[in-house]
Amino acid sequence: MKKSMRWISLLLLLWVGIAGFGCAGDDSSAQVTPVDFTDTEKLLQYTKVSDYPKAMLEYAMAEYSGAITPPEPLYGLTLYRIQYATTALDGSTMRASALAAVPYPAAGSWPLLSVQHGTIIQKSDTPTVALLAEGVPEAAQGYVALIPDYFGFGESSALLHPYIIAEPSARAVADLLIAGKEFAQKTGVALNGKLFLKGYSEGGYVTMAAQKLLEANYSDRFPVTASAPGAGPYDIVATALEYLASSTTLEHPSFLVYLLFSYRSYFFPDIPLEQIFDSGISSQIPSLFDGSRSTSEVDSALPKTIGNLLNSAFVVDFQAQNADTVGNVFRQKMAENSVHEWSPKAPIRMYHCSDDTIVPVINTTNAKSGLTPKAPATVEERTTGTGGHTGCSHYFEALDWFATF
Repeated sequence: MKKSMRWISLLLLLWVGIAGFGCAGDDSSAQVTPVDFTDTEKLLQYTKVSDYPKAMLEYAMAEYSGAITPPEPLYGLTLYRIQYATTALDGSTMRASALAAVPYPAAGSWPLLSVQHGTIIQKSDTPTVALLAEGVPEAAQGYVALIPDYFGFGESSALLHPYIIAEPSARAVADLLIAGKEFAQKTGVALNGKLFLKGYSEGGYVTMAAQKLLEANYSDRFPVTASAPGAGPYDIVATALEYLASSTTLEHPSFLVYLLFSYRSYFFPDIPLEQIFDSGISSQIPSLFDGSRSTSEVDSALPKTIGNLLNSAFVVDFQAQNADTVGNVFRQKMAENSVHEWSPKAPIRMYHCSDDTIVPVINTTNAKSGLTPKAPATVEERTTGTGGHTGCSHYFEALDWFATF
């Protein structure tokens, strides 16, 4: 469920290698600014990485060719790393991290945009490590973008990422918004009061979970202006059933295994791995998801069919909802963490390409029927585009919609 953005690799080469622009991505001399925690609620520290002029972004876009073309940048950017305090799934306090992208020069006031990234497995793909993450091209359109690493990455990289689990996903965003406003105040960045949410793939799921939490617990403090989740597994049970029913080769078996391994680790640690996965691979699962391997490397190491990937009894029990079985307890927990049935207060427009074979479009159609918006909020879907999951033509369309608010 990773959104592949090949243009990011191009930008990385440009930003660290074009001396003619007079700046670089190397932050070895970056200014680290610790924050007096008694003066803030969540913000712990921020580090300026560098300024990236608009001309550099324009050059990158002119050189780019690919399935998805980012919009032409309107501003340069200043990137920062943020560290903030948050709460883990077990209730403990922990340190989390995020990337902040601020229009450069930073004159005027800006809307705040929280951008939730797609699935990553390798720790080096973390936004604060790779720097050029989803959310960076959006920021260049005139937004202060906050891009959370998520639990299990960045400052919390010693942990397994709680993949497609609602509470820690939403909490990482909510606490970042608190820290982000404190960061803006301390750096003199003016915000105009608008708050937008955007994410694709896993980021679409996190966006939906975050809006639900924000509207339940932070509606006065962080009223959401509009939210644009894209191609997310909002209905986790429906997503899993689609995968389990597949008789064809799986394009990315790592996503299903990641989901099951995450749920087992956080909710059912006493269940042996061989009761979930095929005995031929069960012992390999922890090392495959230790953060050292890329998604493609993990995919290459896994069987490509359900029959060789999962324990057959687990599959049957999950599908049939057989009582008191491992498969059924996983299904129940997935139902609890699904985010396709609730009552949003802010407008939602979901984006999903009709030919997506990785995250079934049934997630968006189920959310369209399951969400019951409170007036004047509306729930819309855009599912006519093509390009599959990694090249979906709808990817940047939310920016045009946001501009209408």
